[in-house]
Amino acid sequence: MSGGEAIGDRPAGSTQGSATVRGRVRVLLTGTDPERPRGGIGVAMSGFRAALESEGLLETLVPSYRPDSLAGRTTLALEAAAKLRHQSDALRAAGGVPVVYAHGGAGVGLLRQSLVLAAARRRGAVTILHVHAPEVDRYVQTSRGRWFLRRCCAAADVACVLTPWWRDRLSMARLRPRVEVVPDPISPDLVSVARAGRPASREDGERIRVLAMSRLVKGKGVDIALRALSLVPPDFRLTIAGDGAERARFERLAGELGLRERVRFTGWVSGRRKHELLCETDVFCLPTTNDSFCMGFIEAMAYGLPVIAASWGPIPDVVQDDVTGLLVPVGAPNRVARALERLADPGLRRRLGEGGRTWVLASLTPREVGRTLREVVNRARVEAGRRGRADSIGS
Repeated sequence: MSGGEAIGDRPAGSTQGSATVRGRVRVLLTGTDPERPRGGIGVAMSGFRAALESEGLLETLVPSYRPDSLAGRTTLALEAAAKLRHQSDALRAAGGVPVVYAHGGAGVGLLRQSLVLAAARRRGAVTILHVHAPEVDRYVQTSRGRWFLRRCCAAADVACVLTPWWRDRLSMARLRPRVEVVPDPISPDLVSVARAGRPASREDGERIRVLAMSRLVKGKGVDIALRALSLVPPDFRLTIAGDGAERARFERLAGELGLRERVRFTGWVSGRRKHELLCETDVFCLPTTNDSFCMGFIEAMAYGLPVIAASWGPIPDVVQDDVTGLLVPVGAPNRVARALERLADPGLRRRLGEGGRTWVLASLTPREVGRTLREVVNRARVEAGRRGRADSIGS
């Protein structure tokens, strides 16, 4: 299905206020505010916005969550629902086909987005729910969790997940909507970084600079990285970028392992500081078992860094062993240490880093993901039409 004549046949940015929307599909994107990102969804939202723009589909982005304020975590979703309702009504009145595309995490966040979609569906919009959270894996393992997932996805014409592993897992929940795979796209800024390529490697014999960048919470594998650092020579140095409930514990562990002089905690980084940190790093190491996709891996690959990751859940869909990085068993500091020692070889670092950069540019640019989203929007439109909810929806 190409759908080229059906949707997205106007340049991005030319939609709002136009009187020529009749019959055209316009996407209202909602989720974590990309201007205030904390975590993977927020970082990825810039890429999703650009992906929709690349196909001429985006009408607007309406933030429904900001993690850095109480209002952003509570009442912003109600404001977003009202804005989406108003804009959906305006599009329908002009003869257009509104599509509300919501990105959600777990628990309250997932429920919040399902309520936003339910309200949009009642106004005649086509609805898409993109599920991001690693906690969803726990839901599919219990009857109560599967019931919750089905309830949250009931308002969606199509549900999206990030990798094939997630599609297989969600099949256990027997969701009503069709499940599609749409990976997190990189932002236009990261496209530029990846295309520029990595500067030439430094001379042998200097320190090997390792980076773990993540929210500092349980399951991210930062403690595994610290223990691995204690097993390798002192020329390996680790920077831990991020913040969270586990930071104090990780700082104590670094002290207990005698690593205070080899470990640096930077707190949360963004913008120019993040760019500088990724440029000065040699290896990205995060043996996480608490990620649905891990935008940290993707950012590292865009910068041409080899990745060390745990062979868990969806991670092998993202990090290809001996192609873009090295996969290690879950909870094995000694195997992480062995991977670090292998990456003391600058030739191996270059090969894996180039593999990751090539894969990101081939698969995760906004243009590539935008093509996938065009197909998903077409399918969601067809699914909505089959249910006969709105006379403006059809093939």
